[in-house]
Amino acid sequence: MKKFSLLLLFVLLIMACNLPQFAARPTPLRGNPSPTPTLPSATLPPSPTLPPPPTLQPTQPALPPQPSPTLVPVGLSNIGPWLLFESTDGLFAINADGTGGAVQVFGPRPAQWSVSPRGRRAAVLTNTLDESGFWSYRDPVLSLLTFPGGQVRELSVLTNEENAILDENMPGDAAYQVARAILEQPNLAWSPDGQSLAFIGAYAGPTADLYLYDAATERITRLSDGPSQAFWPSWSTDGRYLAHLGAEHFGTGAGYDMSGGWAVRMSDRKLFTLYTVSDESSGESLLGWRDDGSLVLYSFDPICGDKALRTYHPETMLTTPIQPGYFTAVWAAPDGTLLYGWDDDFGQACNNGAAGGLYLSSLPAKGQPVLPFSYTADWEPALGGFLVATDTTLTLLKPNGQQQTLSAALPGLPLLSPNGQRWAWVSSEGGVWAGTFNQAPQAIFDGSAHDAIWTLDGNALFFFGDSPSLGQGLFRAAAPDFIPTLVAEALDGGSPTWVLP
Repeated sequence: MKKFSLLLLFVLLIMACNLPQFAARPTPLRGNPSPTPTLPSATLPPSPTLPPPPTLQPTQPALPPQPSPTLVPVGLSNIGPWLLFESTDGLFAINADGTGGAVQVFGPRPAQWSVSPRGRRAAVLTNTLDESGFWSYRDPVLSLLTFPGGQVRELSVLTNEENAILDENMPGDAAYQVARAILEQPNLAWSPDGQSLAFIGAYAGPTADLYLYDAATERITRLSDGPSQAFWPSWSTDGRYLAHLGAEHFGTGAGYDMSGGWAVRMSDRKLFTLYTVSDESSGESLLGWRDDGSLVLYSFDPICGDKALRTYHPETMLTTPIQPGYFTAVWAAPDGTLLYGWDDDFGQACNNGAAGGLYLSSLPAKGQPVLPFSYTADWEPALGGFLVATDTTLTLLKPNGQQQTLSAALPGLPLLSPNGQRWAWVSSEGGVWAGTFNQAPQAIFDGSAHDAIWTLDGNALFFFGDSPSLGQGLFRAAAPDFIPTLVAEALDGGSPTWVLP
C-alpha cells in the first residue's frame, strides 16, 4: 500500500507540472491466454518502408520547438571511448583520460537518451518546453548523436496532426496517451549489435506503434499497427526477437488499462502474441530475456503491487511460474537466475504469511529464503553473483546459493570496476572511498558525490562532487593513489555512460 500511495502521488505531481518523464514503475506483463488481444497476431511485410519522417511542424498554438543544435566540440579524441553524461543544459562528453574538457555535444537536456552498445551512436528524445520552462508533451523528436565530433541529425518527429496535443486537450484524451507512451515509458532500445534502434512513435498513424531505425540503411520501418498504445520495446539477448507491450490508457496512479504484449521475430517480421492479459492486471513489466529466448516478466495490481513473476516463451507459449504471489524487489542475472523477496510485514499482509527474505529462483528448494531481506542488492557481472548489502554486511551470493561475506567496512553497495579488481563507494552525504577489491578502501574525497563510473580498464574513477577544498564539478581519480583531479569545473551532471567506437 505504501508503494501504491507513493506511485499515486508521483503521477499526480507529473500531471500537475505537465512534466513528462519515465513512469514511476514500468508496466508489467501477464500469462493467462483466453480473450482475443487488441493487436492481431499476423505476419507483417518483410520490410515495410515508411515515407520519409516528417519535419517538425508544431501544432498551433503550441510554442515553437526548442532547437537541438549541432554543437562544434573541440578537444574530443577521434579514437574514443568517450564518457557521455547529462547536465541541466544538455549532453556533455569527455575523453576517457579526462582530457579535452567537458564538451557540450547536445542541447537542451533530453527527455530520454540511449547509447548504442557499439558504433559511436546515441539516440536522443526531446520535446518542447512550455512558457514556464517545463517539459511539455508536445512535438517529441528523435535525433541521432554520433562520435567523434558530436554531430546531431534529426531522424523524425514522432507525432502528426492527427494525434498532436492541442490546447483544448485534457490529460485523459487520446493525444495525451500517445505522448505518454512515447515520453513517459521506457523508449529507445538498441539491438545487441548496435545497428538497429527500436523506438515508439506515432508519426504514421493515430496511435503509438513500434518502429525500427536501421543505422546501415538509414531507413525507418514500422513493425506494429493496432488501436492500443505500444510501449516499452525490449530486445532478446541474441537480437532475434523484439517485444513490446500495449495499453489503452496509462491511468492516473492505480495502474494501466492493458491490451497485451507482442514479440516480433526479426528474421521474417512475424508478430507473436505473448499472452492474454488477465483482467486483474493493472500493469505488466518486462524484466528482461533469458538466453533460451524466453521473457522474464511480472504483473501489477493496486492492492499489493508487483506479482506473478514468471517466464514466457513467445513461440512455445509456455509460461513457467517463479513467484506466483507478490514481491517487493527483484534482480536478474544474465543466465535468467532471479533474486527476489519481501520483508516479514509484507509477507503477512500480502503473501499469506510467507517468510520474509531473499529467494533464489535457481535453487531446487525455492520455499526458503537464502538471506534476510534487503532492498540494497544487484547483479555484479565482474563477480558472477549478486551483491547484497545491509547496514553491517556485504554478501556475494552466487546463483548456486554459495555465499561469501566480503570485507567492506562501509554500508551500501560498492561500484566495481569492469574487471572486478577494484571497488568504490560514493556518498551523497559526503565522501568517496576507493581501493582494491575485498580490501578496506581509502577515503579519497571529502565532499558530497554522486553518479560515479569506472573507466573501461578499471584504472580510474569518474564522479561528480562538491568539495570545500577541491571544488565542484566532474572529478577523475586514477589508481593506485586515487588522488581526485577536477576535469570539468562547476559542472553538475548525471547518468554517465561510455560511448564505444
